[in-house]
Amino acid sequence: MPTLPKCVTLVLLACFARGFKGCTKATITTGRASLRSLFAVRVISSITSKSRESSRIYAWNKAAVERRPKVKVATKTARRDEEEGVAGDLKSSLKTTLHKAGKKRDWRVALQTLDEIKLSPGLVDAMSYNIAITACGGRQLEKALDLLGEMEEEGVTPNIFIFNSAIKACGDADEYEKALTLLDEVLGRGLSPNVITYNAAIGACAKCGRWQKALDLLGEMSERQVVADVTTYNAVIEAFAGGDQWEKALDLLSDMSERGVVPNARTRTLAISACGKQGSGRRLWGYLGQLKKKL
Repeated sequence: MPTLPKCVTLVLLACFARGFKGCTKATITTGRASLRSLFAVRVISSITSKSRESSRIYAWNKAAVERRPKVKVATKTARRDEEEGVAGDLKSSLKTTLHKAGKKRDWRVALQTLDEIKLSPGLVDAMSYNIAITACGGRQLEKALDLLGEMEEEGVTPNIFIFNSAIKACGDADEYEKALTLLDEVLGRGLSPNVITYNAAIGACAKCGRWQKALDLLGEMSERQVVADVTTYNAVIEAFAGGDQWEKALDLLSDMSERGVVPNARTRTLAISACGKQGSGRRLWGYLGQLKKKL
């Protein structure tokens, strides 16, 4: 490396000793300092200027760092969005599990999943309870009815779909009286029973051989302007079969024809069953002749 001239070295030492503030051209008064001394002063001035500029840059950078809370807020927002995304995936997974359990009638998994859903505020709804009640069905009727009573405690109001599932569960358990009690509750709440509601209630009566009550419900449907379908008529005919009312079954077939409801294969099977229980071959053949004309 090249060495500085002695005069420049002296100037530098003098300036360092005075902290650069007292360094001027007048500092160099003797020796061979003329041009080289001036060059040294300019070098020192340049260093001092750059130092000041570096200080300004440092101050600017420090201020920029101090303004970083906005970046931190954005980072927190991104983290929150990520957490909400994970929570959303978990909620979706629970809903999917509940739906699968409902389809499989797996009441254990359905109830366990429903309990997990209830831990998330605002996630549990009427559909969740409907699926769980359907999964319980008639095999776990008491659990299904407990869910119906629990709903309002969780802030969920039972709708007509919930009651339809609960009434059907009663029918599956051969508990027609409980089914009729739920139907009364539907009316008491001001809900509008639909054809599915009545089909479930009539089906519950049919399974217990309560043909008169089934017939009364069919009449109530007409009064409430709820249109009966083939499932409705089949349920009433089944009730007639259970009560040995084959003549009423034939009359109901005529009513179906007048109302434009087309009988299906199950209608025929049930009607034959209603007639066959009488143990009379003549009546059975006569019935079959009339049935052939109607189907």
